[in-house]
Amino acid sequence: MTKENPPTGVAPVYRPDWVPLRGHHLWRCGVHFDVVRVPGAYGQAIAARLRELVGPGDAGAIVYEEKGGGWTYFLLPPGSADDYSWPANVERLSGPRTIAYIGVPALPGTGNTWPLSWCSPPTRVAPFVEPEMLLDVLLSPPEPRAATGAGRRSRRP
Repeated sequence: MTKENPPTGVAPVYRPDWVPLRGHHLWRCGVHFDVVRVPGAYGQAIAARLRELVGPGDAGAIVYEEKGGGWTYFLLPPGSADDYSWPANVERLSGPRTIAYIGVPALPGTGNTWPLSWCSPPTRVAPFVEPEMLLDVLLSPPEPRAATGAGRRSRRP
C-alpha cells in the first residue's frame, strides 16, 4: 500500500509504506525490497550513470550513506536480487538466509535524515531500481573493476 503525503501547499508525492514520514527507519532487506550496495565514490558514479540513462525521476530508489563507508544502496523489487550474478565488488542483501538491515530516509524536504539521503527517491513510475539496468551499468565501461564474473542467472522455479 502506498500513501499520498503532500507537504503543505505542494502537490501530493508518492511515498511507499516503507518510506518513513520523518527521519529514517531501518528495514530488513529482502522483505519490502532487495538491496545491492556499492562502496564509496564508485556507488555514486553508478547512481549518476543510472539517472543519466533513464532521465530525472525514473532511476528508482537509491539511498546514499553520508557517513562511514559512504555506501550507495540500490533498492530492487523484493525477491529480484537473487536472480542475478553481481560483480565481486558489490554486495547483494536479500532473501531469507540474509539478515541485513538498511536505513531508509524520509522523502526530501521532510526534515533531517542525516546520515542518509536520497540519490533518487522512489516514484510512482520507478519505485525500485530495475535490476537488469543496474547490472548493465555495473558491467559497462569505464568501470572495468566491476566486469569480473557477473551475468544473469536463470530464474529459480
